[in-house]
Amino acid sequence: MAMQKYAWPGNLRELRNVVEHSVILANDKLIEMIDLPDSLNLPAIPHGNGAGPEVGMPVTLETLEDEHIKRILAQTSSVDEAARVLGIGRATLYKKKNKITP
Repeated sequence: MAMQKYAWPGNLRELRNVVEHSVILANDKLIEMIDLPDSLNLPAIPHGNGAGPEVGMPVTLETLEDEHIKRILAQTSSVDEAARVLGIGRATLYKKKNKITP
């Protein structure tokens, strides 16, 4: 059920990585919640309800980028995975992450 509810921002690549990771960690033939990454057990980040800037709002591109990076970091289990989802290098993500104000 957790896999069905998850937004899969990394699409097929992220799904494949989660399945491979879970199969490796599973102690049985059945994948349990404990075998899934923590990112699938987190509550979904709300969109479009005033929780943060959205596409089309009168905000800077930098503000949108910062919000997108925060959301992807919250939904992924590592900086490496977040960098893959975002399509940027890990060093670039670290630089961008460090300049974002909490």
